[in-house]
Amino acid sequence: MNDEQKSKQELIDELAQLRERNQVLETRLASLRINDTRFRALFNQSKDLVTIFDLDQYIKNINPRVEDLTGFKSEDVIGKHLRNFLTDVEGQDAAGKNKQVLAGKSIPIYERRIINPQGKESIVEVNLIPVKDENDQIYETISISRDIADRKLAEEQRIQLQVAQERNRILTQVVSHATHDLMTPLTSIKTKLYLLEKTTDEAERQNRLTQINIQITRLQDMIQDIITLNRLDNLRFQDFPTQAISLTPFVEATVEKYLPEFESKNITCAVNLPDDNISVAINVGYLNTALKKLLENAINFTPSQGQITVSLETGARTVHIHIQDSGIGISEDDLPRIFEHFYRAEKHRPADKGMGLGLTIAKSIVNLHRGNITVSPVEDGGSIFTISLPQS
Repeated sequence: MNDEQKSKQELIDELAQLRERNQVLETRLASLRINDTRFRALFNQSKDLVTIFDLDQYIKNINPRVEDLTGFKSEDVIGKHLRNFLTDVEGQDAAGKNKQVLAGKSIPIYERRIINPQGKESIVEVNLIPVKDENDQIYETISISRDIADRKLAEEQRIQLQVAQERNRILTQVVSHATHDLMTPLTSIKTKLYLLEKTTDEAERQNRLTQINIQITRLQDMIQDIITLNRLDNLRFQDFPTQAISLTPFVEATVEKYLPEFESKNITCAVNLPDDNISVAINVGYLNTALKKLLENAINFTPSQGQITVSLETGARTVHIHIQDSGIGISEDDLPRIFEHFYRAEKHRPADKGMGLGLTIAKSIVNLHRGNITVSPVEDGGSIFTISLPQS
């Protein structure tokens, strides 16, 4: 084969290689067109909001879902910086997260609000995805946001249903317990009225009337507890007025009202209150009720010749009211449930004392003060209840 023939053959081989390369390129190009068509179909038909940003956070593209939810048209946002459309604090935070992703940091999925130009608010779940080139360098990010308004609504409805079910459970419990507890004094009153009719001795008649009055008072207290608890269960923080007061004279005045009861049961009352002006914001009427419930509980469970100690202690930002008794104490089994509606340690419960709502009422009141109430056993016997309140 001469040189001319060789040259022709080489040319033919090169042309064949070119045709092969061209065919490969055409195949790749066709594949790219298919992928691009698929991407655009997904991009345009997606129910999620898809936004593409370049390295400088300028918007490269948005899909129709972004237009639908935000009210912005593609021609109004493409080529413009992200900050032009984020004016609120959450928006600035979103821009910061996008910048971190562009810098190579991983950002977990997060939620944010979107408010369109008409003022309509939506909640979306945002996932920021970095896009890398063949050199593994990030050159853009894709923000995929999912409208979770329906999910949020479903969650709210589920919570509302749970609240309704809990209230229904408590109502059923109230009816059950109230029926039993209210019938006891009513039966006693009915019996004493029957005996009163049969009694001719004046002293005995007066004794019967006194016992009837005691049972009537007991009924009134039970009904008032139910009313109070129902009112507390429906109160919210914003509907709970408070005023700043000095705590020492307030606690002192509440304790003084129970001095006759301490004396009648032969119980010593020790009051350790600081002279300092400890200022707290409270609802005077309701906190007074909480203290009364704790004092009555201590009196009920403290035997004759026992002692009840009331003291105040201040912390860095809180003040603690301690009510300690030397009574029968609370078992380990009862401690976790002591503040539940109607819960009573039956083996230690005085037969003629309350419905088991006193401690529940006290806890509800302290919670409305954004405080906390705890109980713990005392080593030498008895219990100590502590109300912790934020200082003014």
